[in-house]
Amino acid sequence: TPAQRGPAIVPPLASSAVHGRGQEPSWRLDIDGGRLTFSTLDPAQAVTATAPQAAAIRGGWAYSLDGQPRGVLRAEVTAGLCSDSMSGMPYPWTLRVRYDGRDWTGCAGEPAATLWGSEWVVEDIDGGGMIDNSRATLNFAPDGSVYGRSSCNTYRGRYSITGAGLGVSQLAGTLMACAPSLMQQEQRFNAALTQAQRFAFDANGALLLFSADQRRLLARR
Repeated sequence: TPAQRGPAIVPPLASSAVHGRGQEPSWRLDIDGGRLTFSTLDPAQAVTATAPQAAAIRGGWAYSLDGQPRGVLRAEVTAGLCSDSMSGMPYPWTLRVRYDGRDWTGCAGEPAATLWGSEWVVEDIDGGGMIDNSRATLNFAPDGSVYGRSSCNTYRGRYSITGAGLGVSQLAGTLMACAPSLMQQEQRFNAALTQAQRFAFDANGALLLFSADQRRLLARR
């Protein structure tokens, strides 16, 4: 199996709940618990109905709902990195909806899922590079824990992702002493991690963590 690169993109299952939205103008689609709901800024376009059976398409699933006042509603959810056009938040799935003679494209899935999987290795902290042969790493788990090596010591903490972005808290580590340069790099890493407020991926799949003042940590798989 090839090594995992970039964000984790796990295709949706036919049984997956789908919660997606888009912007400009704002809209939302939810398929969960056997129900499908769709809403836009136009109340006349609102749909609430029994969810149709999922039909397999390339990379995902399609849902076609007949008998609506404004025609057939078709929704397609497919695996593929998607960024919210307003917040920049990454999502693992792309969602497309066609209804009432219009097309809407947005994002769906759990943003945290793009971080899960194999380890991220830090390559740069705020443009200062990394000490040769040193190692700082990030592992994001589905249970909300984040852990790895901070250069000299190992650490563990908690992360959360909300509509406002990414937050890391409760960071604790071992207390081994290393060379002063490694300890300084570790302090920079810990600061970058605890001050991170949002995350994104560059064109090559590298993970970027940004602080409020746009300082950046870059890591790759």
